[in-house]
Formats: sequence, C-alpha cells, structure tokens
Amino acid sequence: MKVHYFLYILILLNSCSNRPNWKELELENLKGNKIVLSENEGPLVLFFLSPECPLCENYALNMREHFEDASLKSMAFYGIFPGEYYSKKQILKYKKVYDLKMEFLLDPDYSLTHSLSATVTPEVFLFNEKKELVYEGAIDNWMMSLGKKRTVITEHYLKDAFKAMKNNRIPDTTKTTPIGCYIE
Repeated sequence: MKVHYFLYILILLNSCSNRPNWKELELENLKGNKIVLSENEGPLVLFFLSPECPLCENYALNMREHFEDASLKSMAFYGIFPGEYYSKKQILKYKKVYDLKMEFLLDPDYSLTHSLSATVTPEVFLFNEKKELVYEGAIDNWMMSLGKKRTVITEHYLKDAFKAMKNNRIPDTTKTTPIGCYIE
C-alpha cells in the first residue's frame, strides 16, 4: 500500500511540475518571428513583465544588470508579455525607456504563462541547460507586500540561484512568492 501511495505522489508531482512542453512551445517576438525556446541550448531566464506595472519599471535596472553581467552570457534572457492587453508599441516603449536589450516575447494565449503557473509581473523563472526549473518567484525580497518595500534588500534570490547553478548546486531557495501586478 505504501509503495502505491508513494508512486502516486511521484506521478502527481511530475504531472504538476512547472515544466512546459518545450518542443511544442512557440512564441512570437516583437518583429513577428517565431521563437522556439527549446532550440536555445543554454540556460533560460524568463521574466514575466507588463509595461504598465510599476514594479516592472522599478526592476528594469536590475534585469538589465543581470542581462549585461559578463558571467551570465551563456544564459538566454527573455521578457515574456502574457495576454493581449498591451500593444507592441507599448512594449517597445517600455523596452526603449528602460534600455532593456533582452528579447521580448508575446504569449497572447497564455500557453507559457499557464504552463509555468505564472501569476504576477515581475516574476522570474530560471531553467538550466536541460530546461529543468532551478528557481521561480521574486527577483529579491525588496517588496514585503504590495505598497510596502524594504529600505535594504537582504535576500537576492535570483542572483543566488545564478551562483548556485554556475557551481552545479541547487540553490538554497528554489521558490518564493512573487509580489507584483496580477497577470490578467
């Protein structure tokens, strides 16, 4: 009985894992080109964003610094825009104003958003080169709750996950609850 229960739990956990079907997942960039994330051979960093979310504006410098970090050049960074609420013009303006060089992808039917169970912007997902989820959640602990920020950031979740992954370790923190603007 215990063995069957254990196998059932394993099957349930595997079926609920935040791992999209990479081979079938195809998103469009702002130029209208199809991007298949599984074709990227290295690690992936996916930021779920909204051009109207104040926290996405506040975290733009942080995201840009990660993207420009020479030690992270083997990683592919993408900004993901779920739904159809924002025009390409709004997204391009956000990209230009905050000088974000990462590629932006559209997820109009929420295929990636739902497969990862992304709920807010900004929310980040880090995958290793095998496309296994390494970390998901908040970038750091700057936000305590909506409207309430720390004066000093004490936990750098994403940065710590990068370091752990580069050292072939599992991060101490693999999941946090992100705080931000709800994905509609």
